[in-house]
Amino acid sequence: MSRTGLLTQIGQGSILHIAPEVAVEAKLVATQPMQYICGDLFPKKPSHQRIDCESLPFPNNSFDLIISNHVLEHVANPDTALSEFFRTLKPNGYLIAQTPYAPTLKRTFELDEPTSPERAEFFYGQNDHVRLFGRDIVDYFRSAGFAGELYPHEHVLPSVDPLEYGCNGREPFFLFTKLPDA
Repeated sequence: MSRTGLLTQIGQGSILHIAPEVAVEAKLVATQPMQYICGDLFPKKPSHQRIDCESLPFPNNSFDLIISNHVLEHVANPDTALSEFFRTLKPNGYLIAQTPYAPTLKRTFELDEPTSPERAEFFYGQNDHVRLFGRDIVDYFRSAGFAGELYPHEHVLPSVDPLEYGCNGREPFFLFTKLPDA
């Protein structure tokens, strides 16, 4: 994140981190942001709040940065989660939202009915996923109001081992922003 300039731009701002990765959490805590909230639907630490990203318990325009890596493939309604991220992000704020996706799929693949863990593993590659995003993934973010793109990891974080921070280096870096006039 140092290479992206996000930490410098955000300075002592406010950060919401959904399903925090240990290494990313440690790096962010070290920057001493004004506010750093970690949350998960099933929190693993006492310092983490129980947060449902489809119904965020925060006022509009609360955060300078929201990080939600490997969450959208688990939630029932990604459009709702992205709308909540947009609502609670400050103008000029950033969203980092890594998620598995298959660039060979034109559209996101999602079964019409709930499925067993075995079927989820077969279709999505992991037993607790409910979809596999396709090339239309950027449309989900844009429909929620975000501007931004998918960037190759080596362009954004060339000196960082993606696995150390809980990322798949073969996936692009998902970086979106809430424009000031939104």
